[in-house]
Amino acid sequence: MNTLKFQYIFTLLVLVLSLVGCADDDEETNPESYGGWGFIYILDSEYYINSDWGSTLKINDLSDEYISLVQDNDRIIFNFHVIETPDAETLYDYKIEIEALKVVDYDFLVTVNDESRDTLGNGTLGIGTNSHLYGNNLNLELFYLPQKDNHIFTLCYDETMQTEGEPVILDLRNYYTEEGTSDTYVYTYKTFDISEILSFGELNEDEVIPFVLRINYNETQEQGYTFEYDPN
Repeated sequence: MNTLKFQYIFTLLVLVLSLVGCADDDEETNPESYGGWGFIYILDSEYYINSDWGSTLKINDLSDEYISLVQDNDRIIFNFHVIETPDAETLYDYKIEIEALKVVDYDFLVTVNDESRDTLGNGTLGIGTNSHLYGNNLNLELFYLPQKDNHIFTLCYDETMQTEGEPVILDLRNYYTEEGTSDTYVYTYKTFDISEILSFGELNEDEVIPFVLRINYNETQEQGYTFEYDPN
């Protein structure tokens, strides 16, 4: 199994370091655009985002199109620019303008047993470069061959697949009823909460749990991607 090391460069840290007072910039200057993942929530008819990097963002005038798409506590991926940094302490760190927004499916790591092991599917998958781990959230860009019905993606821990002294293996499975005739891959985004890994993984000397995300197990396209889960 080939193993690749993901190094996620968190460009949004630039936001915290350099965008204070950005609302005073020349109005004709094109604002800097950013992208991120988070949870949207509604408070007093206003829309906010709890971002993965820890900032609270207040959305300025969310469009009717996006209002019709989102519900309270939805997981989202979004593009935005900052229009205001509050001088005084408020409920939010930045006021932003949404440029694009997509609701993302959110799920949890599950443990496989003898009954469920053969029910999770073996559809071919690809992992895109926009995939990364941030906190408890494993954010994935998934490529797959489309079918008529929805695919079900499951992140699994199987005790029978583990080797003592080696990183934890988590298998990403793709259930489908029947793959279509198209040979063109499509993509989607999905987030898994992997905090349950604390139940069966051990912290190493660096206080992290190394693990391998494995796709296409026992296939010619089998591949693994290494991550380090930091519970702190």
